[in-house]
Amino acid sequence: LREDEACEQNVNDRLLAPKWITLTEADAGAGERLAAWAVEKATQESGAAVGIVLNTVAEARRCVESLNTKLAERGIQPNDVDLAIITGSMRGCDRDSISASNEYARFRSNLDRSAITHRPAFLVATSCIEVGTDIDCDHLGTEVCAAYSLIQRLGRVNRLGLRKEAGSSV
Repeated sequence: LREDEACEQNVNDRLLAPKWITLTEADAGAGERLAAWAVEKATQESGAAVGIVLNTVAEARRCVESLNTKLAERGIQPNDVDLAIITGSMRGCDRDSISASNEYARFRSNLDRSAITHRPAFLVATSCIEVGTDIDCDHLGTEVCAAYSLIQRLGRVNRLGLRKEAGSSV
């Protein structure tokens, strides 16, 4: 960055965006564990947009099932949340349809944060969101992955630097 660019407020906000990481030792079933973590975050913070990134489509599917079960256990119905699922194995037209959906809209980084509802939002994805996806999660849970993938995934948290606290769980 040039010195004049680094002085711009929106660039400065991005460069200095606070992010914290919690490492959690997990046995098998990362999708289930991250689903429980995501529901906890969403119930602690009204209207939170929580992303979950898993390494396989099968684990992402298990995560969605577990997420729905955990929400139901808390009396939260599927229609009371926004849930978007994106995996690399999807056809391009299906992925484009999800990217244009209201459920996915909560994760766009250019979102007007003053218009956020109190509905929790969840994005369950595979590594396909690491590159070429301009999303901004309030919190992100991710399965263990290579360092370069982790850096890309963490770049999807507090992307614009607008939050005082944003967290991730690995």
